[in-house]
Amino acid sequence: MALSGMRGLSVFISDIRNCHNKEQERLRVDKELGNIRTRFKNEKGLSPYEKKKYVWKMLYIYMLGYDVDFGHTETVSLISAPKYPEKQVGYIVTSCLLNENNDFLRMVINTVRNDIIGRNETFQCLALTMVGNTGGKEFSESLAPDVQKLLISSSCRPVVRKKAALCLLRLYRKNPDVVNIDGWADRMAQLLDERDLGVLTSVMSLFVSLVSNNAEAYWNCLPKCVRILERLARNQDIPQEYTYYGIPSPWLQVKTMRALQYFPTIEDPNARRALFEVLQRILMGTDVVKNVNKNNASHAVLFEALALVMHLDAEKEMMSQCVALLGKFIAVREPNIRYLGLENMTRMLLVTDVQDIIKRHQAQIITSLKDPDISIRRRALDLLYGMCDVTNAKEIVEELLQYLNTAEFAMREELSLKAAILAEKFAPDLSWYVDVILQLIDKAGDFVSDDIWYRVVQFVTNNEDLQPYAAAKAREYLDKPAIHETMVKVSAYLLGEYGHLLARRPGCSPKELFAIINDKLPTVSTSTVAILLSTYAKILMHTQPPDVGLQQQILTIFKKYESYIDVEIQQRAVEYFELSRKGSALADVLAEMPKFPEREPIVNVEEKFHILCTKDSGVLYEDPHIQIGLKAEWRAHHGRLVLFLGNKNTSPLMSVRALILPPSHLKMELSSVPDTIPPRAQVQVPLEVANLRASRDVAVLDFSYTFGTALVDAKLRLPVVLNKFLQPITLTPDEFFPQWKALSVHSLKVQEVVKGVKPMPLPEMANLFMSLHLAVAPGLDNNPNNMVACTTFFSEATLAMLCLIRVETDPQDRTQLRLTVASGDQYLTFELKEFIKEHLIDIPRAQAAPPPAVVQPQLPAAAPATYNDPGAMLAGLL
Repeated sequence: MALSGMRGLSVFISDIRNCHNKEQERLRVDKELGNIRTRFKNEKGLSPYEKKKYVWKMLYIYMLGYDVDFGHTETVSLISAPKYPEKQVGYIVTSCLLNENNDFLRMVINTVRNDIIGRNETFQCLALTMVGNTGGKEFSESLAPDVQKLLISSSCRPVVRKKAALCLLRLYRKNPDVVNIDGWADRMAQLLDERDLGVLTSVMSLFVSLVSNNAEAYWNCLPKCVRILERLARNQDIPQEYTYYGIPSPWLQVKTMRALQYFPTIEDPNARRALFEVLQRILMGTDVVKNVNKNNASHAVLFEALALVMHLDAEKEMMSQCVALLGKFIAVREPNIRYLGLENMTRMLLVTDVQDIIKRHQAQIITSLKDPDISIRRRALDLLYGMCDVTNAKEIVEELLQYLNTAEFAMREELSLKAAILAEKFAPDLSWYVDVILQLIDKAGDFVSDDIWYRVVQFVTNNEDLQPYAAAKAREYLDKPAIHETMVKVSAYLLGEYGHLLARRPGCSPKELFAIINDKLPTVSTSTVAILLSTYAKILMHTQPPDVGLQQQILTIFKKYESYIDVEIQQRAVEYFELSRKGSALADVLAEMPKFPEREPIVNVEEKFHILCTKDSGVLYEDPHIQIGLKAEWRAHHGRLVLFLGNKNTSPLMSVRALILPPSHLKMELSSVPDTIPPRAQVQVPLEVANLRASRDVAVLDFSYTFGTALVDAKLRLPVVLNKFLQPITLTPDEFFPQWKALSVHSLKVQEVVKGVKPMPLPEMANLFMSLHLAVAPGLDNNPNNMVACTTFFSEATLAMLCLIRVETDPQDRTQLRLTVASGDQYLTFELKEFIKEHLIDIPRAQAAPPPAVVQPQLPAAAPATYNDPGAMLAGLL
């Protein structure tokens, strides 16, 4: 910008750099701002050189972080200057100092338009750059047609058309209505024939944005994208300046492949074959080299190619090549490359029939668990979890148990949970499952949730053959000098219920079991004391013939706790003391625990659905025979889900049927489901989703199968809900408030006082909003009791629609609040308001029925009301 010729500006910059502290700098800036303000008041005496110099100084001061709230008139007036130096300063400083809603921009719209439609290419570039940087509704409405004409003009030079494409992209993002889809489909197809790679790259950026909102309108452009990739892959007619470390225009390759991923499929066999040839060339030609810059470019192209291969559901041979290439990546020394390899291999698990190929690299993936970089260790853990099945579960779970010894605290909870899920899901036998869970508790007790040991209790209770083994293992762990309190709980419970089955084994007499358990009593918490009291009563009941000495010891303990401050312990102690003196009554009340019902209650199905409404992977449904898992990816108004149907039995599931019952606002296509699921096998069923408009209606999966002679039929709600098509967006105050005012039209902004709200502090409400993809914007509302959030909703009808939310809370009454929602579509406004309200209102969910009172003393104090199926929900917790 040739600033060296301005001595005054150079001196001012030198003065600022020589300041010893912030105060000196502020004083120097204030002095300069005062001088500029004085000179601007006498504008008639300013030469073009001086005005230009002072405007440059204002920009420098603004870049230092100081407010510049004057001189805007002088700045924008330079845009009208006839000479390039002044006009350049005007455009640059205007685009930096003023945002899109500043009233001063209205003063120059006509001047900017004259520069755009004029014949001076330099002025055209300046104008397009400023409009593209600034954006704004008024610019888009006034200038978009002229920008479009420049873009499609055959007489304009490439440098102008490049800027026109990027300028139009910015205007389209601010106001999608500036591009008429019907008229632009053919024009875009013509633009994709452009030979100049600079123009083509800019046009492709525009095309990606257009097709992300409405792919169906641009089907005629799909073959053109394939031809672009063919041209680049063959490296023909590529100017040297667009070749980066021997890679032909990697930026254009990445954008083109990304655009192709917005199309549901490629039906034209010629286009599909040509595209696969290009992808094959990319896969075969990519390797790891020493040059970091070359690696960055080639790997960017490669990983976008991998995403496209998965999107197109390519043939198994190509999938094998992808996995083999990623296998090389996870074996190199460079940590960034290893991370990318593991991450992309995890993504490939979504593809059908690839899991067996990935297993070939299991040893190297396990090695990554020991990597110094925690991010690599996390990706390796995710990959091992996803690739585990009945054939490799034992090896993987044992590796995870070994890794627990050295894993940092930040990973132990997730590690324990995943190991527990895999052990239950793929256990070759239940004794191995018990071994795994007890090892988990022993190695990482602080990080093992109660749900995990509740699940062990359920399995042992429901399997008589397992009871002696589980009791014996619990007895072994009690011999350790120091064990975790969770181990005390589960061991005491198992020995209380089934310790009598070990009576003839050394060290397992009732008196010996009582002694070793009672040694732990002084060290445990209140909740565990309650379990130990129940265990003592059980031991006493099973001691035949009665042991007077043991009975006296136990009764003394009951008597001691009769006046304990905790009501639960006090009640147990009193009741057990009285029952112990009546003999047969104790045996009646403390009879062996009945088997737990295997059928999963509806409340757990509902919890799984609600968990998946805010997460993209987990368990949707589970019963004794099958587990249905779900993974999802969302992009704009499109979604791709994969249902994982896992047979938990050693017999096949027959007559499997799945039917989607979609609401009217969703377009859903479910791949075919096999009629039979083999024993201990898992099948993957992709589901494509397109959102047509805003609605809170939910799709239903009608799923059924037969096991033996039994028919199981389940109707499951799918978590394809409104927030899946929301993308959080952060707005500045200058961006937010004009939009908020513009949406004050009736029905576009709706307000309601919501009562019956679940009381929660604002930070907790902010976390709830973030889980719903609503970005909370701190500082936009001056009232600390209020909260503002912004998001973008994607659908075929609305395209990308900005949504604004305001919550006003009453600190005196947290059970009510005022909710205001605004968007450019009245139906979206209403649906979003109701959707948010549903998540704010405190509606108690159905609870599972508690067990009969007669068996209540047998339950651990820390257990939930029912053991029914806590372990089945473990995957939903991830």
